[in-house]
Amino acid sequence: MTEVAGKPAEGSEDSAAGLLGVLVKALWFPAFFVVGFLLCYVLPFHAPSPHHIQVAVADRAAAAELSAGLAKSAPGAFDILPAADATEARRMVSRGEAVAAFAVGSSGTDTLYVAQASGSALESVVTAALTPAAAAQGHTLATVDLVPTASGDKSGTGLFYIAMIWNIVPYITVMMLLSAVQLSRRAKVLTLAGVGTVLSLVAYYVALSLNIVPNEPLALLYAFLMTQAISWTVFGLVPFVKQYLPAVAVGLAVLLSIPSSGGALPYQLVPQPFRLLHPVMPLGNLVDALRSVFYFHNAGLLRPTLVLSAWWIVGAALIAVGALQQRRREHAQPDSA
Repeated sequence: MTEVAGKPAEGSEDSAAGLLGVLVKALWFPAFFVVGFLLCYVLPFHAPSPHHIQVAVADRAAAAELSAGLAKSAPGAFDILPAADATEARRMVSRGEAVAAFAVGSSGTDTLYVAQASGSALESVVTAALTPAAAAQGHTLATVDLVPTASGDKSGTGLFYIAMIWNIVPYITVMMLLSAVQLSRRAKVLTLAGVGTVLSLVAYYVALSLNIVPNEPLALLYAFLMTQAISWTVFGLVPFVKQYLPAVAVGLAVLLSIPSSGGALPYQLVPQPFRLLHPVMPLGNLVDALRSVFYFHNAGLLRPTLVLSAWWIVGAALIAVGALQQRRREHAQPDSA
């Protein structure tokens, strides 16, 4: 007898418990997405607030006064860094050591030096906080952008969306390769390296042609390093997390990485858990590395280089351990002859 379409087959699945089990298996991943986006997107992005934004001040007396005033009006929002003079303060901004610099003027106009390349949202936050400080002294505030983004990146987020290609596509590649059972583990790893190379070159040169980024080929190294850090780690996790790989991969590359990256929204404006993740997660380190290469004269590259390399090494170790475990299982099986 043929079954009626849409009618459950006779047996255990007719029971309420069986139907519930089927629904759980079918819907756990969408439910994971809902909870993940609420916790990792709605929570950190719904009400951005500044935390420990570093501002250089070109006079030690003015720095002490400004620090005391901001500590009362916005406790914990700003870290004031005293600078010897305006030249030193500007240098700190130009090298990414401070988000902005404040210099008291002698003619009734104070100057705020900013770097759009650090995140345009930070410029707005700092300007809103320091304009009243200048007005309290009867001064106006002039803003000077020392490090503007490339001409094709008006919003200041173009670099982030290019970085997303090197963050998302590698784990999708791993997911698709899982069905390629004809390929050996070695062949899949070589494929991941090849895909990473193509991704790095194509995305970089498209971004360059659109003037989204400056012409700095060193960025290609960090793009490739990112693709391998993600793809090797996700691929290495396959034998350990099994059917839960989609959730683990999305959690790693999307839910935790993007809010903490500082790309879509500066990490100084999100809650503490995500600020703590910023120097650890691959995407945050890629964004920092790219900004350093493109805009800040390669300053501060050591940490992103070490962290991205560490993720790649962890991925290689996971792949090696998985291969060793599989070999041991195969040797432990009795001969079929």
